[in-house]
Amino acid sequence: MNTEVTERFEYASKAYWGALGFTGLHAFLYEKPPKDNVLRWYAFRIVYIYFVFVHYPIFITMQFWGIVTAESHTLMQISFDISLLGYNIQNIIKLLIWMIRIKTVRSLRLNFSKFNVNKYRPKLSSWIIKRDAENALKFTGRCYWISYANLLFWVVLPTATAIINYSTYLAGYADWQENDFPRYSNTRFPFDLSQHRSRVIVSFLEVILFTLGFMSFQSMDMFFSVIIRMAQAQFSVLNSALFALDGELDKFWGTEVPVNDCRPPMEIHLIVQDHQRMIRYGVRLRKFLSPILGLETLNCITIICNMTIVASSQVSGGGEFLEVALAAFASSLVVITCLVVFFTFTSMTGQLKDAEESVFYAMYSSKWYERDVSHRKSIILMQKQAMTSRRIKMFGLGDMGRSTFIDGLRMVYTYYNFMQRFK
Repeated sequence: MNTEVTERFEYASKAYWGALGFTGLHAFLYEKPPKDNVLRWYAFRIVYIYFVFVHYPIFITMQFWGIVTAESHTLMQISFDISLLGYNIQNIIKLLIWMIRIKTVRSLRLNFSKFNVNKYRPKLSSWIIKRDAENALKFTGRCYWISYANLLFWVVLPTATAIINYSTYLAGYADWQENDFPRYSNTRFPFDLSQHRSRVIVSFLEVILFTLGFMSFQSMDMFFSVIIRMAQAQFSVLNSALFALDGELDKFWGTEVPVNDCRPPMEIHLIVQDHQRMIRYGVRLRKFLSPILGLETLNCITIICNMTIVASSQVSGGGEFLEVALAAFASSLVVITCLVVFFTFTSMTGQLKDAEESVFYAMYSSKWYERDVSHRKSIILMQKQAMTSRRIKMFGLGDMGRSTFIDGLRMVYTYYNFMQRFK
């Protein structure tokens, strides 16, 4: 890829990398360590390899053991245990997919320089891709504020409180037994937490889990949303190849196009090549996302249901106002995070289907029926492929679309009311 082409699609590259935020997962997108950042490349990889293959299995084992050996169970505790256990299992599977199938993940980033239409209309393609890349980054940036809030309420505040309490102990104003290492959740462990050593182990397990967990939970989802957003942008560029830029494209889009040239529509055989490339790309994307969507759907619905029960139980349980409010708000943040992730996936699968079907409407509006027989046959073939596009399947659970979000909320409402009977 020459320098000029690289610069034209620099915004798309920034969108792919920027979608991963501050998590460090972008280190896996490099096949080899970058010359200017070798240490960070190795550091991020080592941290996540330890997190997935050592820390997560230990935490899940300890948590499951603690649940099994617990003597008493309340609705709030059971709901929290189900939420955290489901979240941990889902997140470790997603991270394993990310690491093991990283070559496939890299291949899902579109190489815009290979498309004929991007060479034929470089200014228009650059404008569309830049616009959609900026919008995608704005969306992911807003979503990441939820991760920041989760880190603040689940990690930073308990740590700061523990430091303050320990300072008061050193000053002689508090007893050590009451101000030991902080607890970051209500997770049950098979340890005697009255012992100092047990508190240290539990605090270490929890702070690593919640810090890296909140960092990675949303980042992969944002990356895949940008993947689909960039595919949608390429379909928009492809549609433009059917029109001249002297007003025809403005009429089709219903808005003014700030790029103009005197070239006629691109030759049909080149359009067919680009369309076939995007169809094959869509098949690969659906195949890769299918298990992830199934896991996300089950996990989000489970967490929303159970953490809503936890939050409502915390509010109705009584206690000091500030303590209850902070705990309930932290639980509510997890619910909001899952709602955002669930909505993002359901909406972006609809966007992919709409983008594929948009080719049909673009071809119909291009007065294809006035062209020669060869042109009409090519258009009919493309129209048939465009109108038979499918939503992404959720790992055998059905197709995911915008309606899945509403159906999921109905399931949450039903589950919540059912579980309230066991209070």
